[in-house]
Amino acid sequence: MAAINAAIDEGPAGDAVVEACLNAPSVLSGLSSTELEHARLQWRHKRYPDEVKRIAQLEKDAEHLARGGQIVVSWPAKCADPVVVAQAKASRAAAEKAIASAGAITH
Repeated sequence: MAAINAAIDEGPAGDAVVEACLNAPSVLSGLSSTELEHARLQWRHKRYPDEVKRIAQLEKDAEHLARGGQIVVSWPAKCADPVVVAQAKASRAAAEKAIASAGAITH
C-alpha cells in the first residue's frame, strides 16, 4: 500500500505502478478488495478532482430529480379525497343525465 500511495503522489509518472496494482489479481499485490478500492478512490481524487466532483454533483442531481418525479406522480393522489371525488362523479353523472333528459324532451 505504501508503494501505491507513493506512486499516486508521484502524479502521472506513477500511474504505471498504480495501474499494475489495481488491475492485477489481489493475490499478486497482497491487498484486500477494500484496500484496492481505497487506492482506486485515492488515485481518482488525486488525478481527476474536477471530474470526481462533477460526477458526485450529477449523482446528487439525479437523486433529487427522481425524488421530485415521485412527488409529482404521487401528489394528485394524496390531494384527492376519495369521498369528494365520488361525490363529484355522482354530481357529474346526475348533471349529464339531466342534460340528456332535457335534450330528449325538446327534440
